[in-house]
Amino acid sequence: MLWDDMAATPESNPSTENGVAPAAVSGRRRGVIAVLWLGALGLGAVHAWAARHAMDADGISYLDLADAWRRGDWHNAINGYWSPLLPWLLAIGLAVFKPSPYWEAGVAHLVNFVVYICTLGCFHFFWSELGRYRRSRYRGPEDGGHLVLPEWAWLALGFTLFTWASLNLIPSQRVTPDMCVAAFTYLAAGMIVRIRAGATGWRSFVLLGVIVGFGYLAKAIMLPMGIVFFAVGLLSAGPVRRAGPRMLVALMAALVVASPQVIALSKAKGRLTFGDTARINYACHVSGVYPWDHWRGDPPGSGTPKHPTRQILEKPAVYEFGAPVAGSYPVWYDPSYWCDGMRPFFDFRKQLKVLSGHLNDYFDLLCRRQGGMVFAFLILFLMRRSWLASVRDLLTYWLVLVPALAGLSIYALVHVEYRYVASFVVLGWAAVLAGVRLPSSSTSKTIIHYVSVTSLAAMLLTIGAGALPAVRQTAVDLRLRTDAAPHRQWQVADQLLEMGLRPGDKVAHVGQALKSWSYWARLAGVRIIAELRPDDSFWLADDATRARVMEAFASTGARAVIARRRATDERPFRLPVDFAPGWQPVGKTGHYVHFLAD
Repeated sequence: MLWDDMAATPESNPSTENGVAPAAVSGRRRGVIAVLWLGALGLGAVHAWAARHAMDADGISYLDLADAWRRGDWHNAINGYWSPLLPWLLAIGLAVFKPSPYWEAGVAHLVNFVVYICTLGCFHFFWSELGRYRRSRYRGPEDGGHLVLPEWAWLALGFTLFTWASLNLIPSQRVTPDMCVAAFTYLAAGMIVRIRAGATGWRSFVLLGVIVGFGYLAKAIMLPMGIVFFAVGLLSAGPVRRAGPRMLVALMAALVVASPQVIALSKAKGRLTFGDTARINYACHVSGVYPWDHWRGDPPGSGTPKHPTRQILEKPAVYEFGAPVAGSYPVWYDPSYWCDGMRPFFDFRKQLKVLSGHLNDYFDLLCRRQGGMVFAFLILFLMRRSWLASVRDLLTYWLVLVPALAGLSIYALVHVEYRYVASFVVLGWAAVLAGVRLPSSSTSKTIIHYVSVTSLAAMLLTIGAGALPAVRQTAVDLRLRTDAAPHRQWQVADQLLEMGLRPGDKVAHVGQALKSWSYWARLAGVRIIAELRPDDSFWLADDATRARVMEAFASTGARAVIARRRATDERPFRLPVDFAPGWQPVGKTGHYVHFLAD
Protein backbone atom coordinates (compact mmCIF):
# COMPACT_ATOMS: atom_id res chain seq x y z
CA MET A 1 0.00 0.00 0.00
CA LEU A 2 1.04 3.61 -0.53
CA TRP A 3 1.32 4.39 3.16
CA ASP A 4 3.42 1.26 3.77
CA ASP A 5 5.72 2.17 0.90
CA MET A 6 6.31 5.57 2.47
CA ALA A 7 6.53 4.33 6.06
CA ALA A 8 10.28 3.83 6.18
CA THR A 9 11.86 6.12 8.69
CA PRO A 10 14.61 8.58 7.73
CA GLU A 11 17.34 6.31 9.11
CA SER A 12 16.40 3.57 6.64
CA ASN A 13 18.76 2.55 3.88
CA PRO A 14 18.44 5.38 1.36
CA SER A 15 18.81 3.03 -1.58
CA THR A 16 15.52 1.23 -1.00
CA GLU A 17 12.45 1.56 1.22
CA ASN A 18 10.57 -1.66 1.99
CA GLY A 19 11.91 -3.12 -1.23
CA VAL A 20 10.59 -0.26 -3.32
CA ALA A 21 13.01 1.54 -5.63
CA PRO A 22 13.86 5.18 -4.74
CA ALA A 23 12.32 6.44 -7.99
CA ALA A 24 9.01 4.74 -7.15
CA VAL A 25 9.06 6.13 -3.63
CA SER A 26 9.81 9.60 -4.98
CA GLY A 27 6.95 9.30 -7.47
CA ARG A 28 4.50 8.22 -4.79
CA ARG A 29 5.69 11.04 -2.56
CA ARG A 30 5.00 13.53 -5.34
CA GLY A 31 1.57 11.97 -5.79
CA VAL A 32 0.75 12.37 -2.10
CA ILE A 33 1.92 15.99 -2.19
CA ALA A 34 -0.22 16.63 -5.26
CA VAL A 35 -3.29 15.25 -3.47
CA LEU A 36 -2.56 17.40 -0.42
CA TRP A 37 -2.12 20.48 -2.61
CA LEU A 38 -5.39 19.82 -4.43
CA GLY A 39 -7.23 19.37 -1.13
CA ALA A 40 -5.83 22.61 0.30
CA LEU A 41 -6.57 24.51 -2.91
CA GLY A 42 -10.10 23.12 -3.19
CA LEU A 43 -10.99 24.03 0.38
CA GLY A 44 -9.42 27.47 -0.02
CA ALA A 45 -11.43 28.12 -3.18
CA VAL A 46 -14.68 27.06 -1.49
CA HIS A 47 -14.03 29.37 1.46
CA ALA A 48 -13.15 32.28 -0.84
CA TRP A 49 -16.26 31.80 -2.96
CA ALA A 50 -18.59 31.53 0.04
CA ALA A 51 -17.15 34.77 1.48
CA ARG A 52 -17.17 36.67 -1.84
CA HIS A 53 -19.56 39.41 -0.66
CA ALA A 54 -18.22 39.73 2.90
CA MET A 55 -16.28 42.82 3.90
CA ASP A 56 -15.01 43.91 7.31
CA ALA A 57 -13.99 47.34 8.59
CA ASP A 58 -10.27 46.66 8.02
CA GLY A 59 -10.95 45.54 4.46
CA ILE A 60 -12.78 48.79 3.70
CA SER A 61 -9.72 50.79 4.74
CA TYR A 62 -7.41 48.57 2.70
CA LEU A 63 -9.63 49.05 -0.37
CA ASP A 64 -9.66 52.83 0.19
CA LEU A 65 -5.87 52.75 0.41
CA ALA A 66 -5.71 50.69 -2.78
CA ASP A 67 -7.65 53.47 -4.53
CA ALA A 68 -5.19 56.06 -3.23
CA TRP A 69 -2.23 54.08 -4.59
CA ARG A 70 -3.97 53.58 -7.95
CA ARG A 71 -4.63 57.28 -8.49
CA GLY A 72 -1.18 58.32 -7.24
CA ASP A 73 -2.52 60.14 -4.19
CA TRP A 74 0.70 59.71 -2.21
CA HIS A 75 -0.42 61.99 0.62
CA ASN A 76 -3.34 59.72 1.47
CA ALA A 77 -1.56 56.50 0.47
CA ILE A 78 1.11 56.81 3.17
CA ASN A 79 -0.58 55.52 6.31
CA GLY A 80 0.75 55.17 9.83
CA TYR A 81 -1.58 52.35 10.83
CA TRP A 82 -2.16 50.11 7.81
CA SER A 83 0.80 48.51 6.02
CA PRO A 84 1.09 48.97 2.25
CA LEU A 85 1.59 45.48 0.79
CA LEU A 86 -2.06 44.36 0.83
CA PRO A 87 -3.29 47.69 -0.67
CA TRP A 88 -0.75 47.20 -3.47
CA LEU A 89 -2.09 43.71 -4.18
CA LEU A 90 -5.69 44.93 -4.05
CA ALA A 91 -4.83 47.82 -6.37
CA ILE A 92 -3.45 45.34 -8.90
CA GLY A 93 -6.58 43.18 -8.63
CA LEU A 94 -8.91 46.14 -9.04
CA ALA A 95 -6.90 47.48 -11.99
CA VAL A 96 -6.92 44.12 -13.76
CA PHE A 97 -10.58 43.18 -13.28
CA LYS A 98 -12.18 46.65 -13.03
CA PRO A 99 -15.13 45.22 -11.08
CA SER A 100 -18.53 46.80 -10.64
CA PRO A 101 -19.40 47.77 -7.06
CA TYR A 102 -21.35 44.51 -6.79
CA TRP A 103 -18.24 42.41 -7.47
CA GLU A 104 -15.62 44.58 -5.76
CA ALA A 105 -15.57 42.44 -2.61
CA GLY A 106 -15.38 39.36 -4.82
CA VAL A 107 -12.19 40.65 -6.44
CA ALA A 108 -10.75 41.40 -2.98
CA HIS A 109 -11.41 37.80 -1.94
CA LEU A 110 -9.90 36.58 -5.21
CA VAL A 111 -6.74 38.49 -4.31
CA ASN A 112 -6.88 36.85 -0.88
CA PHE A 113 -7.15 33.45 -2.54
CA VAL A 114 -4.13 34.15 -4.75
CA VAL A 115 -2.21 35.12 -1.60
CA TYR A 116 -3.41 31.85 -0.03
CA ILE A 117 -1.98 29.90 -2.98
CA CYS A 118 1.35 31.71 -2.61
CA THR A 119 1.31 31.00 1.12
CA LEU A 120 0.76 27.32 0.41
CA GLY A 121 3.85 27.42 -1.79
CA CYS A 122 5.83 29.16 0.96
CA PHE A 123 4.72 26.53 3.46
CA HIS A 124 5.70 23.77 1.02
CA PHE A 125 9.19 25.29 0.86
CA PHE A 126 9.43 25.44 4.66
CA TRP A 127 8.09 21.92 5.19
CA SER A 128 10.42 20.48 2.55
CA GLU A 129 13.45 22.17 4.08
CA LEU A 130 12.54 21.02 7.59
CA GLY A 131 11.80 17.49 6.36
CA ARG A 132 15.18 17.33 4.62
CA TYR A 133 16.91 18.60 7.76
CA ARG A 134 14.99 16.05 9.87
CA ARG A 135 16.07 13.20 7.62
CA SER A 136 19.70 14.30 7.70
CA ARG A 137 19.78 14.18 11.50
CA TYR A 138 18.52 10.63 11.92
CA ARG A 139 20.02 8.75 9.00
CA GLY A 140 23.42 7.71 10.44
CA PRO A 141 24.08 4.54 12.44
CA GLU A 142 25.00 6.62 15.51
CA ASP A 143 21.30 7.37 15.92
CA GLY A 144 20.78 4.00 17.54
CA GLY A 145 17.88 2.84 15.40
CA HIS A 146 15.25 5.26 16.66
CA LEU A 147 11.92 5.77 14.93
CA VAL A 148 10.51 9.11 13.82
CA LEU A 149 7.29 10.00 12.04
CA PRO A 150 7.02 8.14 8.72
CA GLU A 151 7.10 10.25 5.61
CA TRP A 152 3.40 9.88 4.85
CA ALA A 153 2.50 11.14 8.34
CA TRP A 154 5.00 14.00 8.11
CA LEU A 155 3.48 15.21 4.85
CA ALA A 156 -0.18 14.61 5.67
CA LEU A 157 -0.07 16.14 9.15
CA GLY A 158 1.99 19.11 7.95
CA PHE A 159 -0.28 20.10 5.06
CA THR A 160 -3.38 19.43 7.15
CA LEU A 161 -2.07 21.72 9.88
CA PHE A 162 -1.42 24.40 7.29
CA THR A 163 -4.95 24.08 5.90
CA TRP A 164 -6.50 24.19 9.37
CA ALA A 165 -4.47 27.24 10.42
CA SER A 166 -5.05 29.09 7.15
CA LEU A 167 -8.80 28.48 6.85
CA ASN A 168 -10.03 27.95 10.42
CA LEU A 169 -7.87 30.47 12.26
CA ILE A 170 -7.67 33.15 9.55
CA PRO A 171 -11.32 33.95 8.71
CA SER A 172 -12.01 33.97 4.99
CA GLN A 173 -14.67 36.66 5.53
CA ARG A 174 -11.99 39.22 6.41
CA VAL A 175 -9.72 41.08 4.00
CA THR A 176 -6.55 41.41 6.05
CA PRO A 177 -2.78 40.91 5.54
CA ASP A 178 -2.58 37.98 7.98
CA MET A 179 -2.15 35.48 5.15
CA CYS A 180 0.69 37.60 3.78
CA VAL A 181 2.36 37.53 7.19
CA ALA A 182 2.00 33.73 7.27
CA ALA A 183 3.66 33.48 3.85
CA PHE A 184 6.72 35.49 4.91
CA THR A 185 6.89 33.66 8.25
CA TYR A 186 7.09 30.30 6.46
CA LEU A 187 9.64 31.65 3.99
CA ALA A 188 11.85 33.08 6.74
CA ALA A 189 11.63 29.88 8.79
CA GLY A 190 12.48 27.83 5.71
CA MET A 191 15.54 29.98 5.02
CA ILE A 192 16.67 29.58 8.63
CA VAL A 193 16.43 25.79 8.31
CA ARG A 194 18.31 25.90 5.00
CA ILE A 195 21.08 27.99 6.59
CA ARG A 196 21.27 25.58 9.52
CA ALA A 197 21.56 22.69 7.07
CA GLY A 198 24.70 24.24 5.58
CA ALA A 199 23.55 26.77 2.96
CA THR A 200 25.57 29.57 4.54
CA GLY A 201 26.45 31.43 1.36
CA TRP A 202 25.80 35.11 0.88
CA ARG A 203 22.73 34.42 -1.25
CA SER A 204 20.87 32.72 1.60
CA PHE A 205 21.35 35.71 3.86
CA VAL A 206 20.36 38.21 1.18
CA LEU A 207 17.15 36.24 0.60
CA LEU A 208 16.45 36.15 4.34
CA GLY A 209 16.82 39.93 4.52
CA VAL A 210 14.55 40.50 1.52
CA ILE A 211 11.91 38.21 3.06
CA VAL A 212 11.99 40.09 6.35
CA GLY A 213 11.82 43.43 4.53
CA PHE A 214 8.72 42.45 2.55
CA GLY A 215 7.26 40.93 5.71
CA TYR A 216 7.48 44.36 7.34
CA LEU A 217 5.64 45.84 4.34
CA ALA A 218 2.90 43.27 4.97
CA LYS A 219 2.53 43.98 8.69
CA ALA A 220 4.60 45.78 11.32
CA ILE A 221 4.82 42.66 13.54
CA MET A 222 7.50 41.39 11.15
CA LEU A 223 9.85 44.10 12.40
CA PRO A 224 10.39 42.53 15.86
CA MET A 225 10.03 39.08 14.31
CA GLY A 226 12.73 40.03 11.82
CA ILE A 227 15.09 40.63 14.72
CA VAL A 228 14.24 37.14 16.02
CA PHE A 229 14.85 35.54 12.62
CA PHE A 230 18.15 37.37 12.24
CA ALA A 231 19.29 36.25 15.70
CA VAL A 232 18.33 32.64 15.04
CA GLY A 233 19.99 32.78 11.63
CA LEU A 234 23.16 34.14 13.16
CA LEU A 235 23.30 31.31 15.71
CA SER A 236 22.45 28.73 13.03
CA ALA A 237 25.18 29.68 10.59
CA GLY A 238 28.21 28.48 12.53
CA PRO A 239 31.03 30.60 13.94
CA VAL A 240 29.96 34.18 14.59
CA ARG A 241 33.12 35.51 12.93
CA ARG A 242 31.97 33.99 9.65
CA ALA A 243 28.21 34.43 10.10
CA GLY A 244 28.38 38.02 11.39
CA PRO A 245 29.21 39.72 8.06
CA ARG A 246 26.60 37.64 6.28
CA MET A 247 23.93 38.60 8.78
CA LEU A 248 24.94 42.24 8.34
CA VAL A 249 24.26 41.81 4.63
CA ALA A 250 20.85 40.32 5.49
CA LEU A 251 20.10 43.36 7.60
CA MET A 252 21.14 45.68 4.77
CA ALA A 253 18.90 43.78 2.33
CA ALA A 254 15.95 44.18 4.71
CA LEU A 255 16.65 47.90 5.04
CA VAL A 256 16.79 48.34 1.26
CA VAL A 257 13.31 46.85 0.95
CA ALA A 258 11.77 48.54 3.99
CA SER A 259 13.48 51.95 4.01
CA PRO A 260 11.30 53.66 1.34
CA GLN A 261 8.23 53.01 3.49
CA VAL A 262 10.02 54.10 6.67
CA ILE A 263 11.33 57.29 5.05
CA ALA A 264 7.96 58.21 3.52
CA LEU A 265 6.13 57.48 6.77
CA SER A 266 8.64 59.40 8.90
CA LYS A 267 8.43 62.38 6.55
CA ALA A 268 4.64 62.35 6.67
CA LYS A 269 4.59 62.16 10.48
CA GLY A 270 7.46 64.58 11.06
CA ARG A 271 9.32 62.07 13.23
CA LEU A 272 11.21 58.82 12.85
CA THR A 273 8.68 56.02 12.90
CA PHE A 274 8.22 52.50 11.54
CA GLY A 275 4.46 52.73 12.11
CA ASP A 276 2.10 53.49 14.97
CA THR A 277 0.16 50.24 15.05
CA ALA A 278 2.02 48.74 18.03
CA ARG A 279 1.78 51.95 20.07
CA ILE A 280 -1.95 52.36 19.47
CA ASN A 281 -2.77 48.73 20.12
CA TYR A 282 -0.74 48.64 23.34
CA ALA A 283 -2.55 51.76 24.55
CA CYS A 284 -5.91 50.25 23.66
CA HIS A 285 -5.50 46.68 24.91
CA VAL A 286 -3.12 47.15 27.86
CA SER A 287 -3.08 50.78 29.04
CA GLY A 288 -6.86 51.05 29.05
CA VAL A 289 -7.15 53.78 26.40
CA TYR A 290 -9.91 53.32 23.87
CA PRO A 291 -8.75 55.30 20.84
CA TRP A 292 -11.65 54.23 18.59
CA ASP A 293 -14.21 56.12 20.71
CA HIS A 294 -13.10 59.64 19.68
CA TRP A 295 -10.18 59.77 22.10
CA ARG A 296 -10.00 62.99 24.13
CA GLY A 297 -6.99 62.28 26.38
CA ASP A 298 -8.62 59.81 28.77
CA PRO A 299 -7.53 58.24 31.03
CA PRO A 300 -5.13 60.73 32.64
CA GLY A 301 -1.55 60.06 31.63
CA SER A 302 -2.38 58.76 28.17
CA GLY A 303 -1.28 61.95 26.43
CA THR A 304 -2.94 64.89 24.70
CA PRO A 305 -4.49 64.48 21.23
CA LYS A 306 -2.85 66.74 18.65
CA HIS A 307 -5.77 66.69 16.22
CA PRO A 308 -8.78 64.85 17.58
CA THR A 309 -12.12 64.51 15.84
CA ARG A 310 -14.26 67.61 16.31
CA GLN A 311 -17.12 67.40 18.80
CA ILE A 312 -19.93 69.60 17.47
CA LEU A 313 -22.58 68.69 20.05
CA GLU A 314 -22.07 67.65 23.65
CA LYS A 315 -25.36 66.01 24.69
CA PRO A 316 -25.75 63.71 22.94
CA ALA A 317 -22.19 63.52 21.67
CA VAL A 318 -21.89 64.23 17.94
CA TYR A 319 -18.51 64.20 16.20
CA GLU A 320 -17.34 65.44 12.80
CA PHE A 321 -14.20 64.16 11.01
CA GLY A 322 -14.55 64.98 7.33
CA ALA A 323 -11.06 66.48 6.92
CA PRO A 324 -8.13 66.24 6.44
CA VAL A 325 -8.16 62.41 6.35
CA ALA A 326 -9.59 60.63 3.31
CA GLY A 327 -11.53 57.37 3.11
CA SER A 328 -15.08 56.11 3.28
CA TYR A 329 -14.88 56.39 7.07
CA PRO A 330 -11.93 58.68 7.94
CA VAL A 331 -11.76 57.65 11.60
CA TRP A 332 -10.73 54.14 10.54
CA TYR A 333 -8.85 55.12 7.37
CA ASP A 334 -5.87 56.39 9.39
CA PRO A 335 -6.27 55.92 13.15
CA SER A 336 -2.67 57.08 13.65
CA TYR A 337 -3.68 60.63 12.68
CA TRP A 338 -6.51 60.88 15.21
CA CYS A 339 -4.37 59.16 17.89
CA ASP A 340 -1.32 61.35 17.37
CA GLY A 341 -0.13 62.46 20.81
CA MET A 342 -1.23 59.27 22.54
CA ARG A 343 1.28 57.88 25.03
CA PRO A 344 0.76 54.26 26.09
CA PHE A 345 1.82 53.65 29.66
CA PHE A 346 2.88 50.53 31.52
CA ASP A 347 0.79 49.23 34.41
CA PHE A 348 2.02 45.97 35.92
CA ARG A 349 -1.42 44.79 37.07
CA LYS A 350 -3.03 45.55 33.72
CA GLN A 351 -0.18 43.87 31.88
CA LEU A 352 -0.47 40.79 34.08
CA LYS A 353 -4.24 40.67 33.53
CA VAL A 354 -3.82 40.93 29.77
CA LEU A 355 -1.14 38.24 29.74
CA SER A 356 -3.28 35.92 31.86
CA GLY A 357 -6.25 36.36 29.54
CA HIS A 358 -4.16 35.59 26.49
CA LEU A 359 -2.71 32.47 28.10
CA ASN A 360 -6.31 31.33 28.45
CA ASP A 361 -6.77 32.03 24.75
CA TYR A 362 -3.78 29.83 23.95
CA PHE A 363 -5.12 27.13 26.24
CA ASP A 364 -8.40 27.25 24.35
CA LEU A 365 -6.56 27.11 21.03
CA LEU A 366 -4.40 24.13 21.91
CA CYS A 367 -6.41 22.11 24.41
CA ARG A 368 -9.95 22.71 23.20
CA ARG A 369 -9.55 23.20 19.48
CA GLN A 370 -6.64 20.77 19.14
CA GLY A 371 -7.01 18.68 22.26
CA GLY A 372 -7.07 15.37 20.40
CA MET A 373 -3.79 16.06 18.62
CA VAL A 374 -2.10 17.41 21.75
CA PHE A 375 -3.13 14.31 23.72
CA ALA A 376 -2.01 11.97 20.96
CA PHE A 377 1.47 13.44 20.67
CA LEU A 378 1.80 13.66 24.43
CA ILE A 379 1.54 9.87 24.39
CA LEU A 380 4.45 9.67 21.95
CA PHE A 381 6.63 11.88 24.12
CA LEU A 382 5.72 9.92 27.24
CA MET A 383 6.81 6.70 25.51
CA ARG A 384 10.34 8.10 25.43
CA ARG A 385 10.38 7.21 29.16
CA SER A 386 12.63 10.16 29.88
CA TRP A 387 11.21 13.68 29.98
CA LEU A 388 14.74 15.00 29.62
CA ALA A 389 15.26 13.02 26.42
CA SER A 390 11.91 14.19 25.04
CA VAL A 391 12.73 17.82 25.78
CA ARG A 392 16.15 17.38 24.23
CA ASP A 393 14.58 15.96 21.07
CA LEU A 394 12.20 18.92 20.92
CA LEU A 395 14.94 21.48 21.52
CA THR A 396 16.87 19.98 18.63
CA TYR A 397 14.55 22.10 16.52
CA TRP A 398 15.07 25.29 18.50
CA LEU A 399 15.63 27.17 15.24
CA VAL A 400 11.90 26.69 14.50
CA LEU A 401 10.64 26.67 18.07
CA VAL A 402 12.21 30.01 19.03
CA PRO A 403 10.41 32.04 16.30
CA ALA A 404 7.16 30.24 17.17
CA LEU A 405 7.41 31.10 20.86
CA ALA A 406 8.59 34.64 20.08
CA GLY A 407 5.57 35.33 17.87
CA LEU A 408 3.14 33.90 20.41
CA SER A 409 4.81 35.87 23.23
CA ILE A 410 4.78 39.22 21.40
CA TYR A 411 1.07 38.97 20.77
CA ALA A 412 0.37 37.65 24.29
CA LEU A 413 1.77 40.88 25.72
CA VAL A 414 -0.65 43.06 23.73
CA HIS A 415 -3.57 41.42 21.93
CA VAL A 416 -4.28 37.92 20.66
CA GLU A 417 -6.53 36.97 17.80
CA TYR A 418 -6.18 33.53 16.27
CA ARG A 419 -5.59 34.99 12.81
CA TYR A 420 -2.53 36.79 14.15
CA VAL A 421 -0.82 33.69 15.55
CA ALA A 422 -1.86 31.05 12.99
CA SER A 423 1.56 30.71 11.34
CA PHE A 424 3.39 30.67 14.69
CA VAL A 425 1.17 27.83 15.89
CA VAL A 426 2.16 25.88 12.77
CA LEU A 427 5.85 26.55 13.48
CA GLY A 428 5.38 25.25 17.00
CA TRP A 429 3.74 22.07 15.74
CA ALA A 430 6.54 21.68 13.19
CA ALA A 431 9.07 21.46 16.01
CA VAL A 432 6.87 18.93 17.85
CA LEU A 433 6.36 16.70 14.79
CA ALA A 434 10.03 16.83 13.86
CA GLY A 435 11.03 16.07 17.46
CA VAL A 436 9.15 12.76 17.69
CA ARG A 437 11.77 10.04 18.27
CA LEU A 438 11.08 6.65 19.86
CA PRO A 439 13.16 3.52 20.51
CA SER A 440 12.98 1.19 17.53
CA SER A 441 10.46 -1.58 18.12
CA SER A 442 7.30 -3.00 16.60
CA THR A 443 5.29 -1.48 19.45
CA SER A 444 6.70 1.99 18.79
CA LYS A 445 6.01 1.64 15.09
CA THR A 446 2.39 0.63 15.74
CA ILE A 447 1.78 3.45 18.21
CA ILE A 448 3.30 6.04 15.88
CA HIS A 449 1.03 4.78 13.11
CA TYR A 450 -2.16 4.97 15.18
CA VAL A 451 -1.28 8.32 16.73
CA SER A 452 -0.65 9.75 13.27
CA VAL A 453 -3.91 8.37 11.88
CA THR A 454 -5.90 9.58 14.91
CA SER A 455 -4.38 13.06 14.78
CA LEU A 456 -4.97 13.31 11.05
CA ALA A 457 -8.60 12.23 11.43
CA ALA A 458 -9.18 14.76 14.22
CA MET A 459 -7.72 17.57 12.11
CA LEU A 460 -9.74 16.59 9.07
CA LEU A 461 -12.95 16.55 11.12
CA THR A 462 -12.16 20.03 12.45
CA ILE A 463 -11.43 21.35 8.96
CA GLY A 464 -14.57 19.71 7.61
CA ALA A 465 -16.78 21.18 10.31
CA GLY A 466 -15.37 24.65 9.61
CA ALA A 467 -15.82 24.26 5.86
CA LEU A 468 -19.37 22.87 5.99
CA PRO A 469 -21.22 26.24 5.71
CA ALA A 470 -18.99 27.27 2.80
CA VAL A 471 -19.50 23.91 1.08
CA ARG A 472 -23.28 24.22 1.46
CA GLN A 473 -23.29 27.74 0.00
CA THR A 474 -21.11 26.68 -2.91
CA ALA A 475 -23.33 23.66 -3.56
CA VAL A 476 -26.41 25.91 -3.69
CA ASP A 477 -24.70 28.25 -6.14
CA LEU A 478 -23.66 25.36 -8.37
CA ARG A 479 -27.11 23.77 -8.25
CA LEU A 480 -28.92 27.02 -9.08
CA ARG A 481 -26.15 28.23 -11.39
CA THR A 482 -26.46 31.69 -9.95
CA ASP A 483 -25.09 33.98 -7.28
CA ALA A 484 -27.43 32.85 -4.51
CA ALA A 485 -25.66 34.55 -1.60
CA PRO A 486 -27.29 37.87 -0.63
CA HIS A 487 -25.08 40.95 -0.98
CA ARG A 488 -26.74 43.06 1.71
CA GLN A 489 -24.23 45.89 1.70
CA TRP A 490 -24.65 46.38 -2.04
CA GLN A 491 -28.43 46.30 -1.58
CA VAL A 492 -28.15 49.18 0.91
CA ALA A 493 -25.90 51.16 -1.43
CA ASP A 494 -28.10 50.49 -4.47
CA GLN A 495 -31.26 51.51 -2.62
CA LEU A 496 -29.66 54.71 -1.31
CA LEU A 497 -28.60 55.72 -4.82
CA GLU A 498 -32.10 55.02 -6.13
CA MET A 499 -33.54 57.18 -3.33
CA GLY A 500 -31.46 60.18 -4.40
CA LEU A 501 -28.05 59.87 -2.77
CA ARG A 502 -25.23 60.70 -5.18
CA PRO A 503 -21.61 59.46 -5.36
CA GLY A 504 -19.39 62.03 -3.69
CA ASP A 505 -22.03 63.01 -1.11
CA LYS A 506 -21.18 63.33 2.55
CA VAL A 507 -23.39 61.51 5.04
CA ALA A 508 -23.76 61.28 8.80
CA HIS A 509 -24.37 58.14 10.82
CA VAL A 510 -26.44 57.43 13.93
CA GLY A 511 -24.39 54.99 16.00
CA GLN A 512 -20.80 53.83 15.60
CA ALA A 513 -19.94 53.36 11.94
CA LEU A 514 -16.86 51.23 12.71
CA LYS A 515 -18.67 48.03 11.80
CA SER A 516 -18.84 45.76 8.80
CA TRP A 517 -22.25 47.13 7.90
CA SER A 518 -20.74 50.47 6.80
CA TYR A 519 -19.36 48.95 3.58
CA TRP A 520 -22.43 50.42 1.85
CA ALA A 521 -20.76 53.84 2.06
CA ARG A 522 -17.85 52.81 -0.12
CA LEU A 523 -20.10 50.95 -2.57
CA ALA A 524 -22.31 54.02 -2.95
CA GLY A 525 -19.28 56.29 -3.32
CA VAL A 526 -20.17 58.42 -0.29
CA ARG A 527 -18.19 59.36 2.83
CA ILE A 528 -19.29 59.09 6.45
CA ILE A 529 -18.03 62.35 7.95
CA ALA A 530 -20.02 62.61 11.21
CA GLU A 531 -21.60 60.28 13.73
CA LEU A 532 -23.50 60.13 17.00
CA ARG A 533 -22.66 57.61 19.74
CA PRO A 534 -24.35 55.69 21.17
CA ASP A 535 -27.39 55.31 18.91
CA ASP A 536 -29.88 54.90 21.76
CA SER A 537 -28.99 58.43 22.91
CA PHE A 538 -30.73 59.55 19.74
CA TRP A 539 -33.74 57.24 19.60
CA LEU A 540 -34.61 57.65 23.27
CA ALA A 541 -34.20 61.43 23.21
CA ASP A 542 -37.07 63.89 22.93
CA ASP A 543 -37.99 65.65 19.71
CA ALA A 544 -36.08 68.83 20.60
CA THR A 545 -32.85 66.89 21.21
CA ARG A 546 -33.20 64.96 17.95
CA ALA A 547 -33.78 68.26 16.13
CA ARG A 548 -30.52 69.65 17.57
CA VAL A 549 -28.69 66.54 16.42
CA MET A 550 -30.05 66.96 12.89
CA GLU A 551 -28.98 70.61 12.88
CA ALA A 552 -25.50 69.58 13.98
CA PHE A 553 -25.32 66.98 11.22
CA ALA A 554 -26.52 69.53 8.66
CA SER A 555 -23.78 71.96 9.72
CA THR A 556 -21.12 69.43 8.61
CA GLY A 557 -22.31 69.49 5.02
CA ALA A 558 -23.84 66.02 5.25
CA ARG A 559 -26.61 65.48 2.74
CA ALA A 560 -28.26 62.59 4.60
CA VAL A 561 -28.22 60.72 7.89
CA ILE A 562 -28.09 56.92 7.87
CA ALA A 563 -29.15 54.64 10.72
CA ARG A 564 -29.36 50.90 11.15
CA ARG A 565 -32.11 49.29 13.16
CA ARG A 566 -30.92 46.34 15.15
CA ALA A 567 -32.71 43.03 14.75
CA THR A 568 -34.08 42.80 18.28
CA ASP A 569 -37.34 43.38 20.13
CA GLU A 570 -35.61 44.82 23.19
CA ARG A 571 -35.79 48.52 24.00
CA PRO A 572 -35.01 50.94 22.59
CA PHE A 573 -34.91 49.33 19.17
CA ARG A 574 -38.48 48.08 19.20
CA LEU A 575 -39.53 51.72 18.88
CA PRO A 576 -41.17 52.46 15.50
CA VAL A 577 -38.12 54.07 13.91
CA ASP A 578 -39.74 53.84 10.50
CA PHE A 579 -42.57 56.09 11.75
CA ALA A 580 -40.21 58.83 12.96
CA PRO A 581 -40.72 62.05 10.96
CA GLY A 582 -38.45 62.27 7.94
CA TRP A 583 -36.98 58.77 8.19
CA GLN A 584 -37.43 56.39 5.27
CA PRO A 585 -36.66 52.67 5.20
CA VAL A 586 -33.88 51.72 2.79
CA GLY A 587 -35.76 48.88 1.16
CA LYS A 588 -35.85 45.83 3.41
CA THR A 589 -32.24 46.14 4.52
CA GLY A 590 -32.88 47.27 8.09
CA HIS A 591 -31.28 50.63 7.35
CA TYR A 592 -33.02 54.03 7.39
CA VAL A 593 -32.18 57.34 5.78
CA HIS A 594 -33.13 60.90 6.64
CA PHE A 595 -32.33 63.41 3.89
CA LEU A 596 -31.25 66.84 5.08
CA ALA A 597 -32.08 70.05 3.25
CA ASP A 598 -29.74 70.69 0.27
